[in-house]
Amino acid sequence: MEVGGGCGEEGGGGGLDYYLTRPVSTLFFVSLRSFAANSFINLIMAAGIMAWALRQNPEVLSGSNLLLLAVLVVNGVLLHYLLHMLYILPVFWTQSSKGMADAYYIFSRFQERPDRIFTGAIRLLVTVVMPLSLIASFPARLYLEPFDWGIFVHLVVVTIGFAAFILYLWRQGLKVYASASS
Repeated sequence: MEVGGGCGEEGGGGGLDYYLTRPVSTLFFVSLRSFAANSFINLIMAAGIMAWALRQNPEVLSGSNLLLLAVLVVNGVLLHYLLHMLYILPVFWTQSSKGMADAYYIFSRFQERPDRIFTGAIRLLVTVVMPLSLIASFPARLYLEPFDWGIFVHLVVVTIGFAAFILYLWRQGLKVYASASS
């Protein structure tokens, strides 16, 4: 997403200008503007693997457990999106998101590790400040261990907090955005 300083689509200026004139949330429009067929294929394959794994589970899953699992998956996807946006939005002030996006992919490796292997400041970082563990590790714990309302509330509160922070950053970024027409 190149939005700052008049940078736009495929090297042309003002890519964001097009979206700013639409009667829908600009952040929503920009976030969903491109479709990657390979990602859709990955989604279908992941859903198939998950369905297979759920069928292999020796415990019978109740409807409420399946609903909770669906909520946790959606929350993880939303949180992944929000964290990714956290690294893209500085483009409004830096004119390029390349370095920040690369940093996100480096830090995102933390989401592949169980949260319990981290202690102290690192644990605080991956569960609250840059809550990568909340994408997969916490939901897996809620699914594999007895349900803990504390963990569920933590997931929801952090996700809502990050959503509010991203919306705030987006609005601040739009204030400094230099249109191609200006």
